[in-house]
Amino acid sequence: MKVETAYEFSKVSDCQLFGNQLLALLEKEKILVAEDFYVYYYLIEVFSLLLSQNKKSKEILLHFQKNKSKVIKKDEDEVNAIYNLCQALLIIYKDLPKALTLVKDSLNLVKDKKETKIYAFLKYREGKLNAQKGNLNQSLSCFEECLVYGELLNSKQIVNNTLISIGEIYRLKGNLNKAVELYNDALINYQEKENMFGISQVFNNIGIVYFSKGDFNLALDFFDKSINYAKLVKFNYIIAESTYYLTKLHILLGKISKANEYLNDFKKLSKKERNKFLNFYAQLTEASILKEKKRFESQAKAISLLRSIIEKNEIYNEINIHAMLNLTEILLEELRIFNESKIIEELKIINAKLLKIAEMQISRSLLAEAYWLKGKINLIQLNFDEVQEDLLKAQEIAFSQGLDNLAQKISLEYDSIIREHKKWKAILNSDVSIKQRIEETQVDTLVSQMIQRVSYELETIEKDTPVMLLILNEYGIPLYSYNFSKEKYDSILFSGFLSALNSILKEVLATEGSIKQIEYHDYFLTFKNKEGIIFCYVFKGSSFSANKKMDNFVNNIVKFKELWNKLTSIPKTGKFFDKIEEKRIAELIQDSFLL
Repeated sequence: MKVETAYEFSKVSDCQLFGNQLLALLEKEKILVAEDFYVYYYLIEVFSLLLSQNKKSKEILLHFQKNKSKVIKKDEDEVNAIYNLCQALLIIYKDLPKALTLVKDSLNLVKDKKETKIYAFLKYREGKLNAQKGNLNQSLSCFEECLVYGELLNSKQIVNNTLISIGEIYRLKGNLNKAVELYNDALINYQEKENMFGISQVFNNIGIVYFSKGDFNLALDFFDKSINYAKLVKFNYIIAESTYYLTKLHILLGKISKANEYLNDFKKLSKKERNKFLNFYAQLTEASILKEKKRFESQAKAISLLRSIIEKNEIYNEINIHAMLNLTEILLEELRIFNESKIIEELKIINAKLLKIAEMQISRSLLAEAYWLKGKINLIQLNFDEVQEDLLKAQEIAFSQGLDNLAQKISLEYDSIIREHKKWKAILNSDVSIKQRIEETQVDTLVSQMIQRVSYELETIEKDTPVMLLILNEYGIPLYSYNFSKEKYDSILFSGFLSALNSILKEVLATEGSIKQIEYHDYFLTFKNKEGIIFCYVFKGSSFSANKKMDNFVNNIVKFKELWNKLTSIPKTGKFFDKIEEKRIAELIQDSFLL
C-alpha cells in the first residue's frame, strides 16, 4: 500500500495524495478487508497530530464510519479497534480519560492478534496516554512491549517513535543522559530515511532536555534545527513548541529583539494557516515576551492575552497550562508591588484551574506540582495546616507514580518547613512584608521551573533513622509495637506519642491509603491506614525515605496473608501474635526499614 509507505517515512504530501486516492477506491468496493482500513489511521494521525487539522480528521472519521459495515466478518474486531484508535486520536487534547478507555477497549478486541500493526499502534498510544497521566512505569511497560512488536513487524516508524517516547519517560524520571541517548538512537534512523517529522521531533526533545538542564546555548541550537526541519513538512505542533521555547531562551539570555523576530515569523504563519492551535501558541509566545518588559502597559497586555487564552481555549490543555503558569508569574510580581489580597485570590483561582486540568487529564506529575504550588501559595499566607496537607499530598502523588525525583524535592521542602517551624511562627507574629514572604517561600522559583519543565535529578540525601513502629486499631489502641533502638523511652514520652496519635487518628481513618505526617518533639510520625489498621512509623531525618519504607512495609505485610489476617482479627478476637508470628513480623519490619 503506497499510503503506508508514505506514512512509514513521514512523507506527508504523498500520504495525503495516496490516501485520498485510496479513499475514493474504498467508496466503490463492496467488500473490504482490515488492511484497507489502515489508511484512515494513517491520515488521521497526519491531519490531527502532525498538522493540527481536526476538521479534516473528523471528515475522514465520518468516511470510516460509513465504510465500516463493508468489512468481512473475520476482520470486524480489528477494524473496530482501528476505528476506536482513530476516535482516540481526535480527543487526546480534550478528553484524555475517554481516549485511554477507547484504546484499552481496542486492545481487548485484538488481544489474540498481538503480531499485527494495530496491536503495536495501540500499545504505543496506551504508553503515550499513560505518560500524559504521569503513570511512568506503566507507560514504560507499554512502550517496551510496543518496541518488541515494532521490531517483529520490521516497522522503523513504530521503533523510532517508541525510542523517542521511552527517552521522554527517562527525561521525566530525571535520567537526562539516558533520554538523550535514546533520542540519538532514533535520530540516526530518521536521518537514514530522511524523515523530516522524526528529525524535527528529536531535535525539539533534545532541546527541551538542555533547556531543563540550563545549557541554553545547546538548547538554542537544537530548537533552531527543530524549527528548520519542521517548516519543511509543516509540522505545526513542533514549530509552535520550539518557537515558544526559543523565545523563552532568548528572553533568558537578554535578547528580546531576537525573541521578537521569532514571534513575528510565528504570527505570520499563524495568520496564514488560520489554525486555532497555532493562534493560541502565538498569543502565548507574545505574552511571554511582553511580561518581561517591566512597563505596566506591557504587563497589562500580557495579562489580557493570557486570560483570553485560558477563557477561550477549550481543547489544548498544554497551552492553557503554560498560560496559567505565565499568568501566575506576573501576578506574583504584582503581589510583591501592590500587596493586594485580591491578587492572592486570583492566584488561588488559577491554581484551582491547574488542579482541575491535572485531575481531568489524570496527569499525576502536573497534579503533584500543582499541589506543591498550592502549598507555597498557602505558605505566603502562613496557613501552616494547609501547607503541610498540600505538600504531603504532592509528595504522595509523585511517589505513587514512580516520580521519585519530584517526590524527593517536595519531601525536602516539607522537611525544611517543619524544621524551620519557629522561623515561620516568628514571621506570622511579626510584620514581615508580602515581598519578603514570597522570597522566603521561593514560590516564583517553582513557577519558573514548571514553565521551564525542569527535570529534577535524584540527589544523595540524609536517610531516616528508625525509632519505633506502632500498629493500632481504629481507636488508637496498640496492637503491636517494635522498638528499633535499645534506648528506652520513658512513660511520659510514650504517652505523649499516644496523645499525638489521637490528635490525627480521625483524619488518618478518613483517608485510606494516604500517608499523613506530624511532628512531635524531635521526631516525625508518619501514618498510613489500611482497612482500619493504623500504621505509625516514628523516625528522625528524611521523610522521603521514611515514606518509601512505610509504603513498602504495608504492601509486604498485606502479601503475607496469614500475618495480615491475624492482624486484622486482633481487634475482634483479642488474641495477639504468638512468638512465631512475632518473629515473622519482626523479620518483615527489619527487611522493610533497616535494609
